[in-house]
Amino acid sequence: MNEQSFIILGGGGDLAKRLLIPGIGQYANLFRANLGLVGADMAEEIDYPSLVSESFATAGIEGEQSAAMAGSATYEQVDATSAEDMTMLLAGKKNPVLYFALPPTITQRALEVLKEIELPDGLIVALEKPIGDSATTAREVNELLASFLPEKQIFRVDHFLGMSATINIGTLRDDNRIIDPVWNNEHLDEIRIVFNETLGLEGRAAFYDKTGATIDMIHSHLIQVMAHTLADATDGPDEILKATTATSVRRGRYTAGSVNGRQLPSYANEEGVAPESTTETWARVEMAVDTDRWRGVPILLESGKAIGNPRQEITAIFKTENGTTANKLRLAFESDDLLLELNVADPAQKSPARVSLASGLVPSQLGAYGRVAAGILQHQEHMKLSGEASEQGWRILEPVLESFDQYPLEEYEAGTTPGTGPVLESF
Repeated sequence: MNEQSFIILGGGGDLAKRLLIPGIGQYANLFRANLGLVGADMAEEIDYPSLVSESFATAGIEGEQSAAMAGSATYEQVDATSAEDMTMLLAGKKNPVLYFALPPTITQRALEVLKEIELPDGLIVALEKPIGDSATTAREVNELLASFLPEKQIFRVDHFLGMSATINIGTLRDDNRIIDPVWNNEHLDEIRIVFNETLGLEGRAAFYDKTGATIDMIHSHLIQVMAHTLADATDGPDEILKATTATSVRRGRYTAGSVNGRQLPSYANEEGVAPESTTETWARVEMAVDTDRWRGVPILLESGKAIGNPRQEITAIFKTENGTTANKLRLAFESDDLLLELNVADPAQKSPARVSLASGLVPSQLGAYGRVAAGILQHQEHMKLSGEASEQGWRILEPVLESFDQYPLEEYEAGTTPGTGPVLESF
């Protein structure tokens, strides 16, 4: 089998080492793929076989194919905004994947260079989100891409589309008569899509202080998960996003505290955080979706850092009758857990008892970035974001972001759960 090149722009960065390279290794092992891995970055020299091997070892990736890929990995010092450098990088490659693990502004400048040079046949351009930094710039990036590449050779990445909950929600609905008929505003009271984590900044202030929870998680991931959770044969993900508006927002920032026995300073005192920073580490945005199926059902998107007892799941909360506790369907993002909460009789009491029916889902042999690699290399349309989706995400959240300066940040102690007190402000 001919070797296919997987070229990573930003190949020495955190995303490449921590997520993308292990995902490519998983894919190579599972499908016995013959992949040539090329790292490209601004550093003068990087021992890329060692970097890849260390990345695999840290993630527990072992196998004949991944070991061979690590041993043959190469590195090129490249300025992605230089036509000469990009021509050299792509020369002689057949059906390569060019993966942009770069900031949006540099990505846009690099795409302008690609438009002007000769490209190899079969080139696939993969772009990490966010696409642009506004609805306007996202549209500019999409128009730029369309000017020199067909859509089938463009892959906009959101690894949350490869997580267990997102993959399973469609099958649970479409292939189970017990769920699909009640997946609408007649039966559902609320849907919550939450990704709260115990981690703090973990040395990522240079990135995080310029983005915050709303852009980093709600815009980049949860709003797209929402679109896939609500989509049906009539209204696909793009149609769901077009019908969506933000109706309220809460945001906060952690103060000093303890998370799982680990002491964290206040966000404002984290190394690398600007003294004047007003960046939020937790946000909850309520969405309204104006379609016949979902009109009137609030959709809550929430994400935060340094959270105590965090949840990372899609939760559907059903309407109740006679004052009973609501039924809930929960799907975990990464742990392959499914939980259904029901009311049953308690022979010793007049009021119902509560039971939880729990099951593990079919475990995947690929993590989220392994599924990203599979989506790119196997041309899986369900793993791709459309240009429309990237623009609509900004269109929905720009009014939220523009409102932030008007409202104070709610404070929560690291290791606690934010958003339990009264609302300070409404959007």
